[in-house]
Amino acid sequence: LGLETRPVPNWTLSAYFDVWQHPWIRFDAAAPSRGYEYRARLAYEKRRQLRAYVEVREEVKERNSPEPESKTEVLTDNRIFQTRFHVERDITKSLELRSRVDWGFSQVGDSPQSSGFAIYQDILFRPIGFPLSFTTRFSIFDTEGFQTRFYSYESALLYNFSIPAYYNRGTRFYLNVRCRVGRNLTVEGRIEQTYWKNQPSIGSSLEEIAGQNRTQASGQIRYKF
Repeated sequence: LGLETRPVPNWTLSAYFDVWQHPWIRFDAAAPSRGYEYRARLAYEKRRQLRAYVEVREEVKERNSPEPESKTEVLTDNRIFQTRFHVERDITKSLELRSRVDWGFSQVGDSPQSSGFAIYQDILFRPIGFPLSFTTRFSIFDTEGFQTRFYSYESALLYNFSIPAYYNRGTRFYLNVRCRVGRNLTVEGRIEQTYWKNQPSIGSSLEEIAGQNRTQASGQIRYKF
């Protein structure tokens, strides 16, 4: 069930509620299970100047208990609650700023809640008629583990994107640069770095990195015939 309404100019209220039931076993649920999810967003837009919204979301799913008390799997509620405040501001026709704050918590059964937050700042510079453009982001996150994680879309090279999970404690930075060389040639580059403060290594097995930083660089050249 969903709705969208515009009660006054420039303001939009949208929401949905979803409830489901699985009559058979599924991944991470060894018995029939059920759950629900809802999301509500109040948005404001002033054309070509400002866009902002505040959002709340909650999801509850029955899954296998992490600590079964018997030989039979026991289902327990897995709850995730998140709030978000997002602002986009057009400084000029070429420069745009985007800011976001996420906060939320998760809870498995009757166990203590695990909370956290994530903050990021975007700068987008896309001048009209100028061959060079870039987008960059710096983010800070602090959560009590992977269970309390925040997903955020990231722009990348042309025809590519990523939606990483922000969790544990640390920072993340990326920079995309695009340069048009003539009418047919475009050169792009991207560098990203994630720093985790509260873990001595990153990844596992052959992909394990001994340290707290992971840096990745990529490039792309496109020529139109």
